[in-house]
Amino acid sequence: MINLDWAKIYLTKHKLVPLPSMGKKSKGKEPLVEWAGIQELPSVEQVEAWFNKFPNANIGTKTGKVAGILVLDNDGVEITQLMPLTPTATSRPGHFHSFFKNPDFYVPPSASKIGEHLDIRCDQAFIVLPPSKHFDKVTGEIDGEYTWIDGMSPDDIPFAPCPDWLIAKLKETISQNHGFDWSGAFGVGIGGRDETLARAAASLAGKKFNYEVALSILRGINSTYPETKEDPRPDDASLIAKLDSAFKKFKPSDPDVQKSLVDLLDRFSSVQKEIKFKLQSGFASLDRSIQGFRSGAFYVFGGLKKSGKSSLLMNILSNLLKSGTKVGYIDTELPFGDFVNRFTAISTDNKVEDVEANKKMGEQWLQKNKDLLFYANKKEIQDTNGFSKNLLKTLLKQWVDMGVKVVVFDNLTTVNTESDGNKKGWEKLADFVDELIDFARDNQILVFAVIHTYPSLIFSETPEGIRHLLEKEKLEDVFKKSITINRRPSARDLYGGGGALSQISGGVLLLWRPFQDFNTPAYRERAMLILEDFRNGSILSEIEMTFKMEKLKFNEVYSPEINFPSEYTPRNTGAENPKQEVGEAGKPKQEMQVDFMETFKADYEIQKEKKKLADWNNRAKEGI
Repeated sequence: MINLDWAKIYLTKHKLVPLPSMGKKSKGKEPLVEWAGIQELPSVEQVEAWFNKFPNANIGTKTGKVAGILVLDNDGVEITQLMPLTPTATSRPGHFHSFFKNPDFYVPPSASKIGEHLDIRCDQAFIVLPPSKHFDKVTGEIDGEYTWIDGMSPDDIPFAPCPDWLIAKLKETISQNHGFDWSGAFGVGIGGRDETLARAAASLAGKKFNYEVALSILRGINSTYPETKEDPRPDDASLIAKLDSAFKKFKPSDPDVQKSLVDLLDRFSSVQKEIKFKLQSGFASLDRSIQGFRSGAFYVFGGLKKSGKSSLLMNILSNLLKSGTKVGYIDTELPFGDFVNRFTAISTDNKVEDVEANKKMGEQWLQKNKDLLFYANKKEIQDTNGFSKNLLKTLLKQWVDMGVKVVVFDNLTTVNTESDGNKKGWEKLADFVDELIDFARDNQILVFAVIHTYPSLIFSETPEGIRHLLEKEKLEDVFKKSITINRRPSARDLYGGGGALSQISGGVLLLWRPFQDFNTPAYRERAMLILEDFRNGSILSEIEMTFKMEKLKFNEVYSPEINFPSEYTPRNTGAENPKQEVGEAGKPKQEMQVDFMETFKADYEIQKEKKKLADWNNRAKEGI
């Protein structure tokens, strides 16, 4: 029994808390014995009993005060700060567990709080040890094992103290979150509730809350979770059990911290009362789905580059301007002239090229909306160090004082700059998002932000010509001749990821144009707006649309026969009357009935006949 031998070494020589772990669903990371209440090192006899009962289990240890260690779990990122020589394990290339002496303050477990893909395992946490098996995250099958890096096992070198930069990061994170991400604790979907409630209980106990106060807060968090008959929220006995387990280690007191979190819970409970207004988008299905864009919230418009995100948002803003709503627009990409031309075309239902040719149209539209639309480019929120939160805050405050209710930041992707040694790009983006979210909530305005999604394509060859291009070594033309279909996006595809966008309070609107790179208008115009809840990833609604590029105009389409790729069939258009087909001037959308594959086959036959005719002509010329 190899792992029993290792367990004895870890216990007697390195003073760790060896625990058997396994479970295919938990990827081998779930302890098989009760461990949360362990407050001292177990006896050798106890360890032998555990591993005799589970002889084929993985091996891990409780981290934190009992074992005297903190583990930095690096899931494949480069650390630019100085790392001391300390025992380090790995499960696959680029992924490391660095073992340090635990600091002299309470450190709760965290994921991507001190940096993207950098997790902390310390108090109330568990970590797998070599020579455990490693399980694939997707399949759950064994794909390797944990090993100590040569010369860096605890037999080779002692556990080093945490480096100063890590201590500073830990204290900063704990200070901001009270040891727990309270902003993400509310409204958690099915699957994440037990873990969230357990971590909340540990944080409340660790911060020395009075037991009754802690239980009331835990009950308040639990009350925000949606439930159905099939999936009820955790019962009160479950909450008490979690809190009892957490309180075994800690003693109550610290009224200042108690008050701060009770205030936070009270604030959350009164959010609905604080909503000052809701605004309609002008798209019937969208407005039915979200019941209006609410004040104090932050909404993200995501999609691929050149998919029409800004144009869709301008379609909505055009409707708001017509109703007299004041809008502030920060544009970090377009020159002011192009911005005006686009907005004018959308608002007046003219082609963009006509607006560009007739400058008076843009001037007239701008004059008409001069008291409603406020504009800023990226230079107005930049200083010598790049984007400035202080300049942003000053600008937004000026706009609010002038009665602005809606603020747009287009495009947030431009904020995600390179790491400067102090902060990574996603951290800078997160700072900006937090600033916008706080401002929206504190001033009860509505904030829209545009951001790119990472590209994910499906390439499919045209029926003929690819082999010819490859033989002629014209590789760049392969992509011009190929069909490019864009995969359906989700919130996890947003640039910056969860670490940057975890505080979104409104929702995510994802624009999907699967055929946006096609030349045929009947396909290129097809679009779907996907409304996704960022907190739990659930789909709120899916709205089919068309996008007229020459006018930058979006229209809803109530047709169940729109031909999206079969593997991405939409589930619900949100339309009250799905048989109704709406187009410009009330005309039916006949082109939406065209079957993609049938049209493609027809094009193929035409091209084949053309090629045959060309071959005959060439032969005739050459006298063959």
